[in-house]
Order: sequence, then structure tokens, then C-alpha cells
Amino acid sequence: MNLSPYILIGLRKNLEVYRLIAEAIPEARWDQPTGPNRFTIREAMAHWADWESVHLQRCETALSFDLAPVPNLSETDRAEEMGYRNWTKDHCIDLFERDRNRLISFVEERNDFEIRRRFVHAKFGTLTIADYAGHILGHDAYHIEQMLSAMFTK
Repeated sequence: MNLSPYILIGLRKNLEVYRLIAEAIPEARWDQPTGPNRFTIREAMAHWADWESVHLQRCETALSFDLAPVPNLSETDRAEEMGYRNWTKDHCIDLFERDRNRLISFVEERNDFEIRRRFVHAKFGTLTIADYAGHILGHDAYHIEQMLSAMFTK
């Protein structure tokens, strides 16, 4: 497969990073905002977990036909629809682990032709599955910074 092994390592390592962050933040702080006009810790952790299924759907769409369009979802609308404000820590951890493992398996099973299949996102443009795997690591980094900042802010 034409994919940096560090992408798969990063996707796997962030399984543990997610769990460590979720366990490190006291439950009493889970409803604390992470910044002005931003999700609470609970909503951000729920979003991060929920988005794994979105990532997988986008990659699966790329296999259906080249340059397949994928929807540009609103994070805030999805949060409301999915009821992020009511998600528990255990639900977030379980969902993230289940869906991240599904995503890793999907990427690992792709051959060189498939990993280069493309989809079109209204905001991010044309991406291959390989490109998008790196994009997911960027999404992880965004939320890792968000959670670490929230952890160290009173």
C-alpha cells in the first residue's frame, strides 16, 4: 500500500491518546466550554468520537466512483441532532474505539489503486483516501490541543 506507515501508527496511537485524555479530565469539568463559542469538553469529545463514522463514510464513498462528492456537514447541527450534550464519557470512549478501529481496518485493507481513489469535499477539495488519512491525524491534533488547553485552564 502506498501510505506512510506513520499514518497508521498515528491513527492507532491516537486510540490511546483519546482514552488518556477522556480519563484525565474530571467528569465535573466535562461541561466546561473549551473556549469562546466552542464546544464544551463533553461536546468536543462526542464530536471527535462521532466524526470517526463520518471519516469512514467519506473514504467508503471514494470507492464507489472516482471524484464522488461527500457532504460538508455542520459540526454544530450534527451536535444538536446527535445530542452530544448528553453523551457519557464511556459512550464517547466506546464509540471512538469502535469506529477508529473500523477506519484503521478499512485503510489497511486498501490496495494501492484503492488508496488513491478520490472524493470531493466542498471545503477541503479533492482528496485521496491516503490524503484523507493524514487529514484525520490533523483533526486529531486539533482536538488534542483543544482538550489539553481545557485541561490546564481553570
